[in-house]
Amino acid sequence: MRQIIHILSVLISIVILVSCQQEGALNSSLSQDDPSANTLTKPAPNLNAIINCNFTLTPPTFWNGTIEFENGDVYGITFVAAGAPVPLGQSSHFEEELIMYKLGTDWKNPDNVYLKGWNVGVVVNANKPPDPVKFHENGIITEAYGPFAEWLGRNIHTKGTVYWVEVGLPEKAVATFRLN
Repeated sequence: MRQIIHILSVLISIVILVSCQQEGALNSSLSQDDPSANTLTKPAPNLNAIINCNFTLTPPTFWNGTIEFENGDVYGITFVAAGAPVPLGQSSHFEEELIMYKLGTDWKNPDNVYLKGWNVGVVVNANKPPDPVKFHENGIITEAYGPFAEWLGRNIHTKGTVYWVEVGLPEKAVATFRLN
């Protein structure tokens, strides 16, 4: 029985070794025939921006503001909450839809929208309210149009600070926004 197990393990090792060598030969032949073949596996560079939003108390959105990308392009952005934040100890968890649109237009008009995404996040409450608090959220782009069409399905990473007017009443949020 030991001999059969030993023979089987040797055969499996040989099959794995041969398949790895064949894959390596395939990859090298692809890269020689088509120099762009290697770029198919490279991730797109990150798209970075700064978000400045005011808390508005205007349902269905509560955060409205601007998003400015590294190249200087500025768009409108709004966040639609999926419900009230869920407090859990020193944190509050939330879900929201983000909508990025042409600055100075109505975000409810689909012709003005460039990106839509879905985020889940957490606000880490300060020990000395109303001190500013940190938050972070992650999500995914669910719709992308125009100059942002290539970002469909990409991940969203946002982290920032919420500033308060008074305890329980946010004033604004400033955050870094990254797509990758």
